[in-house]
Amino acid sequence: MSDKLYPKAPKLRAIVNHRLCFNLALYYRNISEYTLAPIFYDYQRSPLSLKKTKIALDIFNTYLQRENSEYAAGNSLTIADFPLITATMCLEAIDFKLDAWPYVMKWYDNFKRKHPDLWEIAANGMREISYFEKHPPVLDMNHPIHPVRKST
Repeated sequence: MSDKLYPKAPKLRAIVNHRLCFNLALYYRNISEYTLAPIFYDYQRSPLSLKKTKIALDIFNTYLQRENSEYAAGNSLTIADFPLITATMCLEAIDFKLDAWPYVMKWYDNFKRKHPDLWEIAANGMREISYFEKHPPVLDMNHPIHPVRKST
């Protein structure tokens, strides 16, 4: 793996690791509960799930503002950007506006502009999520955790 994508310098690596943990523990978790769970399972978007999503965006916006960096973990693309892009893309897929989080919006738009080849990989998934947002699938299964929407 490239040293740029996952730097060897301890401080830089720690920031990358922090952003990866932040994404897993809070950012993607809250965004996916708000965006994906209602698409694929029998959940409704709620004021609480929206509030949690906004809190996650507030925190990420603060990280980007304080660091004043172009990317999630510094001024070069790292592996920390990829899962954060994927989570943010879920918001775009449901037409959620990022206007209230200018640093997140700038970071997200910057990634799309500077890395169109990588963005296209994510955009394919985003188009599928967007399609399913408008045409929720009926999953014919018994999920061990999530309630599954029943066909009518």
